[in-house]
Parts: sequence; C-alpha cells; structure tokens
Amino acid sequence: MAPAGQVLISTVAKVKNHVVTSREVEIHNHLDKVLGFLGEMTPVDDPVEKVIREWLLYYEASSFYNTGLASSQIQKSMGDAQKKLSGHKDWQRLGVTQSELKQMVERRLQAERLYKFKKKASVLPVSDAEVESEYSQNRIRYGNLSFEEVRTQIRNNKIQQNLDVRMNHWFEVLERKYKVQRFAGFKAAK
Repeated sequence: MAPAGQVLISTVAKVKNHVVTSREVEIHNHLDKVLGFLGEMTPVDDPVEKVIREWLLYYEASSFYNTGLASSQIQKSMGDAQKKLSGHKDWQRLGVTQSELKQMVERRLQAERLYKFKKKASVLPVSDAEVESEYSQNRIRYGNLSFEEVRTQIRNNKIQQNLDVRMNHWFEVLERKYKVQRFAGFKAAK
C-alpha cells in the first residue's frame, strides 16, 4: 500500500504513440541487468534514454524487417529473465505479467537486431593518411612509441569515433522521425 497522495507511476516520455512510464523504466532496468544486451547497444547512462532508444530501434525495426523473430529465441530470453529475477522483491513488486515480459523481450531483441545491423553498416574505413595525421598532430600523447607501435590503436580509435558520431546522428534522426517527447521530473535508479 502506498501512502496517500504518493504517485506510483509517472509519465516520463513519449515515443511515437507509446507513453513511457516510470514503471516501464524500472522493468527495463531489471531486464538490462539480467539480459544485458542493450548495455553495449545504447551507450547512454540515463535509464529513461535507454528505454527511449529501445523504442526508437523497435519502431524502426518494425518498418525495416518483414520477418519476425524465432519464438524459441524469445522464449529462451524470457526464461533467462524469469530465472534470474524470480527471487527479487523489487521485480515482484512491479507485477510484470507473462504478456508484458514477452512484449518487452521481443522488443529488445528486435531493437538489438537492427542496432547490430546498422552499427556494422556504419563502419567507415580510416585511411593511412588520417592515421599518420593523427599521430603527427598528437605526438606528445603517444610518448616514445613509434608510429608502427600505435598505428592499429589509432586506426581503431578513429573508426570508433566515426562510428559514435554516425550512430548518434542516426538516433537524432530517429528521435525526430518518431517525435520523441521527454517529460521532466523523473529520476530512475540506475
């Protein structure tokens, strides 16, 4: 029982026609801890932003793919989540139904599938000239290391920087496309 006047669930955002609630963010946090596949996928710290990005990816995946996920894949992830969360009182307090869990797991898997595809497709090669330029412009950063010793590290860093920029830009485009609205006042526990 909640004390009189205490708000139990609040609206934190809207993505397209879906209203994101504080309860959904809490459920997402629990699933993120036990299933983990969105942590790497959405490198943001704010739990609300993670849910927003998951919805963006899900909506985009829905328009991108014409085939669904294998039910065995969904069932396996659901089973993993249920096994790992079954004894947690905070999870039980949320009262997540089988139907809700299935929808959330399916959404997460769809989002993951599209994100991995987009990330792989967004990798740009880095030329030798760019690598040499980075080395010569930041000579102090590399200390006594020769160009040959840091060439691969520099190339990988440049590839990752380019990828981060491209993926962030893509999320900005998706936010406009799916009309994201954020509502103030909610801070989720991380």
